[in-house]
Amino acid sequence: MLDLHTVTLPSLEMVRGLTFRGAIRRLAEDGFIVVTQADVLAQITRDYQVSDTADSRNPGPALDVKQVRAELTDNSTDATFLLTENGLYLLRRPAVELERTKREPESVG
Repeated sequence: MLDLHTVTLPSLEMVRGLTFRGAIRRLAEDGFIVVTQADVLAQITRDYQVSDTADSRNPGPALDVKQVRAELTDNSTDATFLLTENGLYLLRRPAVELERTKREPESVG
C-alpha cells in the first residue's frame, strides 16, 4: 500500500496477510479485493482476499474467501455478498450504512 501521509517521505508497505496475486477491485473508499481465477469442473470460481483500508496507517488483515461462485453488491448499502460452496459471506460497510440512514428523509406516518 502506498502511504502518502508524509508528502516529502512517501512509503510503500505490504498489507498484512495479503498473499494473492491477481486483479484488484476497490470496495468503495475503504477496502479492496484481490481476485484469482480458476476453472473447476466448468464452474468458474474465484478466490478473494479482502482487506479493510479504512485506517490507511494500520490496514486490517486480509480475509481469504475461497471458491466464490457469485458476487453481488447492494447499491443501497454498498454491502457485497460473496457466494461460495461453503456459504455466503457478507462484506458490510457500517459507516456507509450509517451515513445513508442519516441522509434518508424521515418518513411521515
